[in-house]
Amino acid sequence: MSVRNLVGRMIPGDLKYYMYSLNYYWEDIRRYKKYANGYLSPNKEKILLGKIIVTYHIIEKGLTMPDMRAGFGKDALHTLIGLCNTYIDKQCNQQDDHFLHAVKLLNEYVRVHHDLQFALDPVLVNKIKTLSERTKVVDTCSQLGCDNDEYFKHADSSFRDFAFSRHSIRNFIDKPVDRNLILKAVEIAQKSPSSCNRQPNRVYILENKANIQWLLESQKGNRGFGQMIDKVIVLTAEIGVFNGFTERNEAFLNSGMYAMSLLYGLHYYRIGAVSLAYVRVSKEDDKKLRALCGIPDSEVVSMLIGCGHVPGKLSIASSPRYKVDKIVKVVS
Repeated sequence: MSVRNLVGRMIPGDLKYYMYSLNYYWEDIRRYKKYANGYLSPNKEKILLGKIIVTYHIIEKGLTMPDMRAGFGKDALHTLIGLCNTYIDKQCNQQDDHFLHAVKLLNEYVRVHHDLQFALDPVLVNKIKTLSERTKVVDTCSQLGCDNDEYFKHADSSFRDFAFSRHSIRNFIDKPVDRNLILKAVEIAQKSPSSCNRQPNRVYILENKANIQWLLESQKGNRGFGQMIDKVIVLTAEIGVFNGFTERNEAFLNSGMYAMSLLYGLHYYRIGAVSLAYVRVSKEDDKKLRALCGIPDSEVVSMLIGCGHVPGKLSIASSPRYKVDKIVKVVS
């Protein structure tokens, strides 16, 4: 008789369940602790690159703000320069698209402020110039500028053109979003795949301005544009429909698929939207949100989506994607 079978006969059901499940959870913890950013020294290429992307995204978002504050992001800029230099010192891949984008973005930051005739800190400018010379990257990138008609021109096009035309929007006008349009977008999202058709996804729409601003302040990832968001969609997933510890991640997996379908639905109905991570909200604020929306304890909150109408003119963060050949491995 195997040890597992012997233990199974000796230990009561609940304790046996928790002992078996611990093996699965421990493997999750082991892998995350070993590889995730924040647990290891930042001399690992993937961890360094992840930090570079997160930091440069702060800068590119700032460049797209409707009322860009000249000279913004000084701490983030110095951090990004330091990360890029460490990346080079560690002999990491300097041809990586995101590393190159980071250096180009720093050059763009200088160019934008030069065009505004705003005097940047000479120390900062010199650091960027030195990095540019060190990497031999002297050109700049540019955030995407367009108008409302151009942004939605592929809303009724082929799916390829439609999908490529959608971007996260961080600039909205003071015009209420019709709740019925959101409900129509939710109807589209209902066609998302779900595990064994169990359809765990739930949607809560916040309309009260005071409640929206409180939630966005708690979320902390919408600085500079959160005050313009008209409505917030709270996505949750019902964990009661799942079975056992082997399905412990299904709620978030199903919610992720549903969220993308919903974002496409919002784009189809010409509603601007931005995805907001629900990861830095305190336990107290999570309880408050649940009480506010009537979210039962059996549901996990997966993410938020900010909605609003798109202005006549807007800027969009370039946020480059990896090319397909960089992420696909064909196994024959």
